[in-house]
Amino acid sequence: FLNSQVLYESLGRKCLEYLEFELAIRAFQEAKNLSMVLYIQSFKHETEKNILMGNVCAIFGNYDQAQDFFLKSTQPSLALDMRCDIQDWLIALNLAKSIAPEQEPIICRKLATQVESQGNNNEALRLYEKSILPEEGSNILSKTELEKHNRSCWTGIAKTSIKTGDVSRGFNIANELNDKNQMLEIAIVCENSKQLMEAAQLYEKAGLPEKAASIYIACLLYTSDAADDLLCVDLGGL
Repeated sequence: FLNSQVLYESLGRKCLEYLEFELAIRAFQEAKNLSMVLYIQSFKHETEKNILMGNVCAIFGNYDQAQDFFLKSTQPSLALDMRCDIQDWLIALNLAKSIAPEQEPIICRKLATQVESQGNNNEALRLYEKSILPEEGSNILSKTELEKHNRSCWTGIAKTSIKTGDVSRGFNIANELNDKNQMLEIAIVCENSKQLMEAAQLYEKAGLPEKAASIYIACLLYTSDAADDLLCVDLGGL
């Protein structure tokens, strides 16, 4: 049974190479590959060869070649859609500049998040700052979506500011946010960065008083221990 599925999968992929989409669909149905069936069905009626070839290349993971086909087609935005689908935000941002400038801030924010996760906090901070949209509105975002986008940007700015040493800026931004989940994100960054008093205050505002209390107590114990150590040193010198 498993061997037959593998054979049908191979047959389906070979059919795609020759743009035999109906046969490919039947083969992938036999292989129980429903996601592939649905994907092929989404473009099989397309009449433009560049778009067909772009989709086939994307299926095989040849994304650069797929992008070339899409850009030559009458729907170059498909190249941008593909890069967004595979979360290749850097190339997507470059494409957006010429294909869909209105999407630049959104893609830039997603790239910032990706770059931050890779530990490049200075670059992430720059990208978050670049992603902020003016409050008067956006061509593609509703008012609610715009507010959510900008809150995410400011949360990113706060976190990366703390990670790069500008704790006061990050803490001040956190205090201006009205979202407990985002405040919690920043509190965690403060704690991980050993900015414990700031972390405790943010945990408290985020609705986690027990977590805040445990950090306050730990800070008091540390201060008490440090004071005892200093007292011992002073007494020892007498």
